[in-house]
Amino acid sequence: MSDKSVFRLLYRSQSAVPVDKASAEVSSIMAVANENNAKRNITGALVLHEDTFAQFLEGEEDMVVSLFETIQKDPRHRNVELLWAKHMPERAFPEWHMVLVGDNGQPDLPLFNIGHKLAVAEREDNPEQKRALANLRAAVRK
Repeated sequence: MSDKSVFRLLYRSQSAVPVDKASAEVSSIMAVANENNAKRNITGALVLHEDTFAQFLEGEEDMVVSLFETIQKDPRHRNVELLWAKHMPERAFPEWHMVLVGDNGQPDLPLFNIGHKLAVAEREDNPEQKRALANLRAAVRK
């Protein structure tokens, strides 16, 4: 692999969060993930469809694997399933420490930190990102 390669992982899980608390919990997850992922140079995307999460994580392999192990132990997730993990030539989400991917035609919301606040970043699609987003959306519908 070249020095620029990145490790990318895709998993799917069932939400253990009660439906009436899902929106607040996803907001909390996004805020914490954005801050922590920035420190670890991890980028990625998350989608929630009904009670199913799917998420891409990308970065240095040891960091991504460590984060995935943490997610597997998180009580908000059950039936965590690794769909695939491999080295890729480039990041699909180079500017997004975490993005909440819209479902059913909703817009994607790439987030970044401004001090202690989250803001929506500009979306800059590239072919790899488009493929990754399509795979992510498909993963929650299987």
